[in-house]
Amino acid sequence: MLSSLTRFASGNAGAMLLSGSWLYAVTDGKLCTFDVSAPEFPRLTSQTPAAGNRQMVKSGNCLYLSCRALGVQVFSLEDPENPKSINRFYPTELATGLAVSGNVLAVTLRIYGVEFFDISDPLNVRSLSLLRTGEAQSAAFFGENKIAIGDWGTQEVVIGDISDLRHPRIISRHPLGGYGDGVAIRGKYLYAATGKDAPGADSCLKGNGHGLEIFDISDVCNPVLTGKIKFDTATELYPDWWSVHVSGNTAFVTDISNGVYVVDVNDKSHPVVRENVRLPDDAASQLAVGDGVIYVSGEKTGLYCFKNSDAQIQSPEDSFVTLPDDKTVESPQVPGLENLPLPGFVWSLAAYDSTLYAACGSAGLKEFELVTDGKPVLRREYPGTAMDCAVSEKLLIVAAESKLLIFDRKSGELLSSTTAEADAPFLQLRLFGDTLCTASRGVTFRMWDLSHPERPRLTDTIFRGGGILYHDMLPERCVNGLFPVNWHTRTSRWYNAATFEEICVLSEDFRRCSQQSNGITEIDGKFYLVARKGVLCLDPAAPENPVLLPMTPLQSGIPSSDGKQVAISDRSSGRVAFYNFDGKSFNEIRHYDLSFAVPGRILLHNNKAYIPAGLNGIYFEA
Repeated sequence: MLSSLTRFASGNAGAMLLSGSWLYAVTDGKLCTFDVSAPEFPRLTSQTPAAGNRQMVKSGNCLYLSCRALGVQVFSLEDPENPKSINRFYPTELATGLAVSGNVLAVTLRIYGVEFFDISDPLNVRSLSLLRTGEAQSAAFFGENKIAIGDWGTQEVVIGDISDLRHPRIISRHPLGGYGDGVAIRGKYLYAATGKDAPGADSCLKGNGHGLEIFDISDVCNPVLTGKIKFDTATELYPDWWSVHVSGNTAFVTDISNGVYVVDVNDKSHPVVRENVRLPDDAASQLAVGDGVIYVSGEKTGLYCFKNSDAQIQSPEDSFVTLPDDKTVESPQVPGLENLPLPGFVWSLAAYDSTLYAACGSAGLKEFELVTDGKPVLRREYPGTAMDCAVSEKLLIVAAESKLLIFDRKSGELLSSTTAEADAPFLQLRLFGDTLCTASRGVTFRMWDLSHPERPRLTDTIFRGGGILYHDMLPERCVNGLFPVNWHTRTSRWYNAATFEEICVLSEDFRRCSQQSNGITEIDGKFYLVARKGVLCLDPAAPENPVLLPMTPLQSGIPSSDGKQVAISDRSSGRVAFYNFDGKSFNEIRHYDLSFAVPGRILLHNNKAYIPAGLNGIYFEA
């Protein structure tokens, strides 16, 4: 007998979590609380604004919600019927999947790996370290100091050792028959929900993905595939969400437009599909397992439930993670570089004359004097939050997340404070003359007229070019008001900072010609974008006619230039490299390995390089 599907809420739905007699789910930008004391009849009791809808986990009396570009939102559950937003913090990249064990939260960052946080104080969450993987989507803690990761881009399961949370390491990897995504652990078995068809799958390989794979992880160094099952193929590949939850001998697996599969996993070598519950004209994203009932979110149409006699609420898998005793971060020595330790997470740097500014996240903004040898000496501190900063002769501008702060650069006097819109915190800045560009690392950016900094004026247009801006997709300078932006899923676009307009879109011939985390720099009046097969030259004199310089591809990353050399910072690997450029080719002259850190855009100033290194403060050339 097929299960009867019941919709109990409408809207765009995603993250959900069941805790006791309360079901928490995000629909239409709101965290909704449902009383499920009668499991088949959820009753809405409260709603509160939510910044995202990817995944949720609970630790103590707090709920953590991953919001992609908008970070991780923290809700207090002191009153479980009425969650209250109490904090939001920002990991290194897009907050995607979540896993929790005690006071340790793991956030999967898509292409940067997994970042670990100390959440013993939910109001002051502290980043601990980063474990680099290919394209992490979901994770699960298990055993003592172990974590399993579903890695999408590399189509594999990764197992990590986090006994030293300052220096996590990969123990083993195992390939999957499709893109890796959701993972679950029960006892000695790991269950992996595989995503869409593997790359290059032809007609005879369709179905190489869309399934469930089971591993015996008794030996974490050598996981053994015990069994697998394939589901139906699906022509609709997005949204690319696949997840798995295990209750006793039954696995419940979401598979986008295929809905939910109920899989008997009693025989781990021969799992069997018992039922397939499809959502009407929608893709299944997340699910929660109750007693005798399954709750599932539909990406477009809302929240559903259906009865299943095998469904039982499961206690979290036993796990234990050791928090480091010390609160400080030791920065490794790098030959050729000096290190300046700083509190917080150093996101970006800016400079004017002999003054250096560092945006240190929750530790605020630090102002330094650059003495004769280029060493920064602390001169002034601006408390609060500083995610990015920009400077001119007269102004110091701080992206303080909830506010845009404009100071008189010399005196430090606050000239204006502008409150951010709820869904567009100030996280990224770029100053072009009297025009300020602001972005929240999402899918838009805005322009402001700062001709009167005491009264900054937001212009009318919201600029959307397709895809995500990540952190540094805008160049550091413009040319005669013109500048291009790298929109990672489309082609680059040109803008005019003087007229606040989009003026040109590159042809589809250049669609995805660059990596999604590559940036643009200006050299001698032209712009250069690190591309897949060379370097794309973007000339403001002929914006519609870019030229691909067919050279050996440079490393991926964010470039910067002072007219003499080009520096490229690859946040996904930690490699920092410097190049000479003769107008035709780039030649590497030196590089540094900062794989232990997350280096941001390099500041080249007064013939020295200054590297914002996240938890590791600032590295600069001796």
